[in-house]
Amino acid sequence: MTKQPAPQENPEPTNADENVNGLTPSEVEGRLDRLEEYIAAIAEPIIKRKDPKRSWWERAADGFENNPFSRLAIGLGAMLAIFSLIGVAATALGVWFQYQSSTEERIARAWQSLSSSAPGNSGKNQAIEFLHKQGERLVGMNLGGVKKTDGTYIADLELEDAFLDRPNMNFGELSGAKFNNVNITWAKASHVLITGELKNTDFLWSELVNSTLGLYWKSSVHFRASLLDGLFLHPDYFESGWPTKNQAENRTAEQIMALYPKLSFRGSSLRCAQLAYFPMTNFKFEDVDISGVYFDFSNVHNEDLIELGGWENLEGAWYYSDNPPIGLPPEQMEKHLFSRDRQTVLDICKKHEPRAFEEDPLGELDGPDGIEMTCVSLARKPEKCEPHNPLSPYARINSLYHSPEEYGLER
Repeated sequence: MTKQPAPQENPEPTNADENVNGLTPSEVEGRLDRLEEYIAAIAEPIIKRKDPKRSWWERAADGFENNPFSRLAIGLGAMLAIFSLIGVAATALGVWFQYQSSTEERIARAWQSLSSSAPGNSGKNQAIEFLHKQGERLVGMNLGGVKKTDGTYIADLELEDAFLDRPNMNFGELSGAKFNNVNITWAKASHVLITGELKNTDFLWSELVNSTLGLYWKSSVHFRASLLDGLFLHPDYFESGWPTKNQAENRTAEQIMALYPKLSFRGSSLRCAQLAYFPMTNFKFEDVDISGVYFDFSNVHNEDLIELGGWENLEGAWYYSDNPPIGLPPEQMEKHLFSRDRQTVLDICKKHEPRAFEEDPLGELDGPDGIEMTCVSLARKPEKCEPHNPLSPYARINSLYHSPEEYGLER
């Protein structure tokens, strides 16, 4: 018989015996600790419920929580809250669509108001301000008429960083305007009355023939390539709080000059205009026809302001030899101005600017410089223009709405 080996009483432990299901003793101990914490977390509420020291409201809360009807009510409340949120969102969306629709309707009504002829105060100022706030391009607004009685009256219009393109303002009135950084191009603004604070306001390729412009202090207006024949420009100290004669005596000439509006003209025609009550220091001319212009320095601050000079600002202006400006010292005219022959200029215009003799020469302009306003002015009135009689601002304003012959005006 084959002898069987005797079993070993104390076998040596192996590495496999050191692990339990592949876990080291430390890992097993960690898992037992977490199991103990889990059991404690589950058992703690049960133990608390059995605690006789618990208050009545804690026991009532437990009962409410475990009641199936309470759980059903909580679920229904959550569903209602969700539906309510959906309803609020739908309502808000509907309000937004309604607002958009209402805004579009207001824009359409505003444009309808500005495109139609409506004399007097017809609410066009509110329409202009509203459209500007909506970011609309203000193009082709009808703010004027064809005679004195059908022009639009617009009061206290406020615009900032605006662009007005091709507005019709003939025979209209813009009273108490407040502009800041406003560009106006191709404006038809003849026989119009404009008063207000116009800061950094630019007229380009515009017509302000026989119009009146009363500027509040701190205004600054620039006219470029514009037809300004017969324009009456004056500082409107009646409305803007200009110093009285007694107050002016306590100010230096420089302080008074700083109150006056600043005016610049470039490539424009000012034939037979009237520039009243401005010091020369606040003018700037560049290639401007000032034939027959009446410079009126007869204001209460005249003596001090004239001493400030500013006559060199006339350089860049010129006049026809048979139609010199009025009111300038002869020695300053000789020093800073030059004259041209009317017929020579007229012949040049007929040869090189035939469009100036069309019915609407400013209708379509090409090139950066547009059209020579000198030629447009001569095409409309080739003969010598007659200067306006010196008038006070009120008399000139009244002449816009009364018989011109009453004031000796040529209209």
